[in-house]
Amino acid sequence: MKIEEAAKRGAKALDKTNPLWYQDVDINRLDLADGEYCILGQLNGSYYDAGGYIKDLDPYDESPKALAFKLGFNSRRDSAFPSLTMAWIKEIFKRRQA
Repeated sequence: MKIEEAAKRGAKALDKTNPLWYQDVDINRLDLADGEYCILGQLNGSYYDAGGYIKDLDPYDESPKALAFKLGFNSRRDSAFPSLTMAWIKEIFKRRQA
């Protein structure tokens, strides 16, 4: 799965449940490797407390952990976090410029 596609899926899922989510994300602090400064951390207080929040985004009826990977909120490889963060920044910019 491509990182950009996962972030795009995640952003679209957020658009459905919280259409202005991108306004609440500080891109200067955004870091998908950090549970406090990742997308879910900034929207929910902590990535680790976001299980219920993730389930609300779930059109697939998957576990929150599996869905976090599918929607680009997490990565199985530490080396992918910088690219994942950049993919989310692109999704945020698209929405802020619309």
